[in-house]
Amino acid sequence: TTTHASSSSAAEDTRAASVAAFLESSLATPKTTHVIDLAKGTPCADPFALVGDDLSTFSDGVKSELGVENDELRGAARLYFEQRQGKRFRPTIVGLVARALPSATADVAEALAKQIKLGQITEMIHVASLIHDDVLDDAETRRGGDAIHVLFSNKVAVFSGDYLLARASVMLARLGSLEVVQVMAKALDSLVAGEIMQIKVTQAAAKKAAADGDERGPGAMAAA
Repeated sequence: TTTHASSSSAAEDTRAASVAAFLESSLATPKTTHVIDLAKGTPCADPFALVGDDLSTFSDGVKSELGVENDELRGAARLYFEQRQGKRFRPTIVGLVARALPSATADVAEALAKQIKLGQITEMIHVASLIHDDVLDDAETRRGGDAIHVLFSNKVAVFSGDYLLARASVMLARLGSLEVVQVMAKALDSLVAGEIMQIKVTQAAAKKAAADGDERGPGAMAAA
């Protein structure tokens, strides 16, 4: 028993000495400062350029899915895919992940085509949320121009957002992946729940502001 205890103590002392030596050498090593000179170019590849070819027909692919007969509704739904396309951040992320991970099927081209379609779906859902959000917030501009509800009407804006969500759901079902549908449905559920929370917070803030104004009285309000 004494021999075993001595061996354990010696092992612990050895480990402690190794840790101390590592820390000492780490502290003694001079720190390296990394300076990024943007004049010489970006320090890594441009993520948008990496999937530029994949997204070259992005807008055309979305517009082909928005073939509603009503001219006004079609124009409202297509606006952000024709004239004000934005950064396409979400489909770019989808495309990068698709390129980075190995294909789950033998047909790589088919898998990539589905990933590109998924990127279109995510952007359609995002744009629909922007259209609805602008109506809720009475925002007059979006992406450097008049918001949809300003160009058309509140009803057209709401219906165009609904239409985008409906078409995105149809495209999602065509992918044939129940797991993907479940993930996207959960994300959409969280998106709607967040909008409801925002409405409640905005309404509560408005009520509080009105109550504070009443407490100050008309004289104080006039002086302000």
